[in-house]
Amino acid sequence: MKITRGWLTIIVLWFMTIIGVQAWWNIRLAGERNNALAALHISVGLTDVASGLLNDSLEEQRRIDAMVTALQAEATQMQITEHIREIAPGEPAHRIAAAIMVAARDRRLDPLLLAAQIEQESHYHVHAVGREGERGLTQILPATAAELGLPWSQAFNIRLNVDAGARYLARKIRACGQTAQALARYNGSGKPGYAGRVLGRYQHLVAAARRI
Repeated sequence: MKITRGWLTIIVLWFMTIIGVQAWWNIRLAGERNNALAALHISVGLTDVASGLLNDSLEEQRRIDAMVTALQAEATQMQITEHIREIAPGEPAHRIAAAIMVAARDRRLDPLLLAAQIEQESHYHVHAVGREGERGLTQILPATAAELGLPWSQAFNIRLNVDAGARYLARKIRACGQTAQALARYNGSGKPGYAGRVLGRYQHLVAAARRI
């Protein structure tokens, strides 16, 4: 069979078409792979960006929460300071309030509850002495001071006395599970109404805090 120039042209064109289609398909596949890789890189990049934004958001929220907590603590300390000045004008209100805030934080107590308990015990008088020899703001007994590791010579120290009283109260709360019962055991004298009076003072401070 003699291949004419026309048939030769058709065959050549057919082969060129096949080669072209194959080349186009290879390029397309390569492009899809490249596009897939590009899409993967974009996805990873977007994920990193989203993760970074989320971390920044969480960090910002933590900063805001810390700021709010600090402002609330400052407001509470100011409230306690002013309250002490009203109850015991001659006493170092700022130092007492600061000691209450630190002890309450360290012993995981409500500072207003600790303030109310100190008010009931000593009316915020640093050098108060009870009938049975109790000393200081939280009216610590010698035996209790020894149990808590508080040197008796330091019983009138504001920071140490308040911290000792806070530790003792926190211990009673953990043991009892109920604040009223813990307060009664803190007092230890069996006087009726002691816990109720402390809680009454506490509610008064809480109500005052809500008005601020």
